Amino acid sequence: MKTKNIRQRTTSASRGTGNSCRSFFHSPPLMLVVMNKIKKITAIILGMSLAVVSIVFAAEPQVTIEQKWPHLNTDAKECGGFSEDNLILRIKINKKEITDEFCSSYGISDAKIIKDSRGINFLILKTAQGRGTHSTTQYLTVYRIENHLEELARFPVYEPAGIATNCYFDYKINKPKDGGLLFLITVRIEDKTSEDAEWIPKEKNRTILIK
Repeated sequence: MKTKNIRQRTTSASRGTGNSCRSFFHSPPLMLVVMNKIKKITAIILGMSLAVVSIVFAAEPQVTIEQKWPHLNTDAKECGGFSEDNLILRIKINKKEITDEFCSSYGISDAKIIKDSRGINFLILKTAQGRGTHSTTQYLTVYRIENHLEELARFPVYEPAGIATNCYFDYKINKPKDGGLLFLITVRIEDKTSEDAEWIPKEKNRTILIK
């Protein structure tokens, strides 16, 4: 009798175990459910991250310079009739575009946008003026970017100081805490012959604060 009871209990336990195994295999495994949830959460976070990144990049201003006349135009009247000097500046900022035409000798130009500590955007534009052998001076013009370009300062960064002597105004830009840009300028002379220099700036160092 004791043996029979033991067998019946064993059979009953076996049936119970079989039912629980059957229900376990019919339902999704716990690990699979957890992994699916992790994948969904990761996808959501990744999507939000990409959205934030795209917004940040879209908000950054962009500047480009292109020639108005891709090929030589002998009929050009702007820039003294030198078509290669006629350039177009384009700034894209806050879904708007600012366009400006300017002249620069031999098409020499460079532009970049710098943001100060207060978040104000400034355009740093390099241009050239003058034509002829060793007769071209390069300038740096600083603009504040709003709905238009507001010119704030203009100073040389290179000019000839003699027949074969070059005068460079090397500069570094600092960002004061109260805003604006601080230019630290150092004069550098390259004289190929000691008697060639016609003039040398007296000030070797100079600072320009622009707001």
